[in-house]
Amino acid sequence: MKKLMFAISLAGLLGLGASAAVQSANTFGVLKVESSTKQTIICVPWVAVGAGESPVAVEDLVMTSNLEEGDGLYLYDPSTKKYKAWFLTSSGTWDSPIMVDSVGATTGKSAGDTTAERGNALILVRQHPTTEGETPTAKPIYLYGQYTNSSVPAMTLSKGAWNLIAPPNMFSSVSDLNSNYTWENVDDSDTIRLQNNGIAITLVRHENQWAYKSGNNYITAAAKVQPGQGFWYVSKGTTDPRVTFSSTTNN
Repeated sequence: MKKLMFAISLAGLLGLGASAAVQSANTFGVLKVESSTKQTIICVPWVAVGAGESPVAVEDLVMTSNLEEGDGLYLYDPSTKKYKAWFLTSSGTWDSPIMVDSVGATTGKSAGDTTAERGNALILVRQHPTTEGETPTAKPIYLYGQYTNSSVPAMTLSKGAWNLIAPPNMFSSVSDLNSNYTWENVDDSDTIRLQNNGIAITLVRHENQWAYKSGNNYITAAAKVQPGQGFWYVSKGTTDPRVTFSSTTNN
């Protein structure tokens, strides 16, 4: 199967920097994600508003006012190897969902009835991710919800499968996959696929670290995830124990 790759006013949102939180009975958060690519893997940095630590509904995660009709959200399930997909309507809402795989599509749960937990990832597909004109600029993506300082539990990945994951890094400039995370049970043939300055690259395992191979050189500095973004983890191992990873910092 072909993989896809990779109470706040609107005026206030558009003026925010990389990340911001507004104090009230609940702490509201907004994360600005910088991306110029049509397909962007986005993290789930927040929880549902006013619902304790409950996962956020898909329809409540991405601000739609700077998106356009036909833009899509995809949530991948490695156990079924299918995407749940929703597409933005002319009224700014996410339409009836479909399940997408290599064969075709069927109906699924609505974006309001589907939730995503912190540490999970979705793919946002935009038809026009940059402005028009002689010097196009990237259109930012805004993720919003309720802030929590709870740590994200260690994640166990599906073996022998593609896993779509995104550390909820909200405030650091980048998240280093070698120094900010602990990896266990990694197979030497496993890879990570992510965006590096708008270019899709593949990381390999080298001397117990993730690195980009260029010729005979292994560049560990490339193993970084931009704020608000995620990556594909491609597990090649098919036997237990399964791969786990956890953050060494509380983002």
